[in-house]
Amino acid sequence: MCKKIISLFTLTVFIVFTFSCYSTKVKRINTIKPNKMEKLEIREVVKISGEKIKFLKEYPGRIIENAIVADRYLDKTGFIKKRVSIPLSEVKLIGFKKFSTVKTIILCAGITLTAVLTAYLLVGDVLSGTLNLKW
Repeated sequence: MCKKIISLFTLTVFIVFTFSCYSTKVKRINTIKPNKMEKLEIREVVKISGEKIKFLKEYPGRIIENAIVADRYLDKTGFIKKRVSIPLSEVKLIGFKKFSTVKTIILCAGITLTAVLTAYLLVGDVLSGTLNLKW
């Protein structure tokens, strides 16, 4: 019985990490619709020159007017630098955080199903008198 509960718990944890609500997408700057640009939380920028600029999770880049602006970023050596503004004309690719409604619904359904199955197994074993919690 305990093996079943442990396997269901492991399955739940696996589902949580596999179907996380957020994912990172990488797109060319010219393929993003203008009305969605201002809402993006940008994690990384690749300039036309090939230079990569990573933004901190706590301080994501934002598109303001014709530039990507962030309060803090990581330079090539890994040091945290303050305030950067990159004109959109110099940007080739951007990596941004995207929320997935479908993945969130699947995640909630998976967690709920696992909880219901665990409760069913526990209640069934308690009623039948076969619950043995010795490890």
